[in-house]
Amino acid sequence: MPLYICDSCYAIENTIQGNYFEFFMKAVKKTSCSECLNGDWHNLFPKQIATLEIIKGTGLENFVHLGKFEKELKE
Repeated sequence: MPLYICDSCYAIENTIQGNYFEFFMKAVKKTSCSECLNGDWHNLFPKQIATLEIIKGTGLENFVHLGKFEKELKE
């Protein structure tokens, strides 16, 4: 299950939810989770806000977009 981080609220989201594919195809300039797009979280899994510790614990290989955390994790 590829994950990405919402550029608005920093929630960890699955690529099938939100707008990751529009972002990937360059149709939008930033990623948004389902809640930022629709006003409601989908409740398929609990909403979790990204931190460096959570990202590292989940595994960098599981993320296709790290947003603001990208620079910090490359250091």
